[in-house]
Amino acid sequence: MLIATGVNADGHREVLGCEATPAEDGAGWLAFGRGLVARGLSGVSLVIFR
Repeated sequence: MLIATGVNADGHREVLGCEATPAEDGAGWLAFGRGLVARGLSGVSLVIFR
């Protein structure tokens, strides 16, 4: 399961998206990130994948 969280302007964490994937690899993370952008994610200052 890939999960993206963010911190809003008030300093509170928010879940931005989640996706079930068969493997946690670079291609899966890339597709997940592109999906977030396609759904309207913008203004990102920092991304950390772990």
